[in-house]
Amino acid sequence: MTHELKTPITVISTAAEALQNFGAMEEEGKKQKYLGNIRHQAQQLQDIINKVLNISSYEKQEIRMEKTSVGLTAIVEDIIKNRLSLPEKAIINTIIESPNDCVWVDPFHLKTSY
Repeated sequence: MTHELKTPITVISTAAEALQNFGAMEEEGKKQKYLGNIRHQAQQLQDIINKVLNISSYEKQEIRMEKTSVGLTAIVEDIIKNRLSLPEKAIINTIIESPNDCVWVDPFHLKTSY
C-alpha cells in the first residue's frame, strides 16, 4: 500500500520541480505534459484513498458493490493507460479471446484493484 501512495506523490513532486526549476513552463508541450501527469497522479491518489476507505467499510460490512455490465476490452485498456500514465489519446490494441466482451463487475473496484 505504501508503494501505491509513494508513486503518485513522487511523480507529482518531480513534475512540479520540473515546472518550477527546469524551464518547462516556457515550453507549452512540456508544460502540458507535466500538468497532465500531476492531474493524473492526483486522481490516482484520490482513487487509492477511496480504496482504503472502501476496504475499511467492507471490513465493517458497510460496503455494497454496484455491479454493472461493462466492456472488458475497454476497461482493460483504461487500466493499462492509467497504470502506465499514458495520454488519453494513446492507442492500445487489446485482444481478448472470449465469446462475450462484457463482464458483470463493479467498475470502480475493478479499476482500483489492479
